[in-house]
Amino acid sequence: MNDENLNLLKIIKSFFLEEGSISKCGKMYVYEISSIKGLRLIRKQFENFPLQTTKLIHFQLWCKVMDMIENKEHLTEKGFLKILSIKNIFPKGISNKIKELYWFI
Repeated sequence: MNDENLNLLKIIKSFFLEEGSISKCGKMYVYEISSIKGLRLIRKQFENFPLQTTKLIHFQLWCKVMDMIENKEHLTEKGFLKILSIKNIFPKGISNKIKELYWFI
């Protein structure tokens, strides 16, 4: 593990107003934000400073899902399935267990 990486994550966390948490996962550190408040900060940052290449497309899809959740669309079957179909586009996609349950996506 590299203490410089941990220090960098601490700086990033500070930049995002101390939102989220840093944890150790195996041999690396992970910075995670899960609160809506924190996710809005991340969104604003990347809207002001757009990502490049396919990362931009994934960010735009992530924003769409975030909007759906804030509008409570994820609570409907249609909204939930739409979110699953968006998630399936991402590199890691959806888990095999979810694919078994929702094979028609």
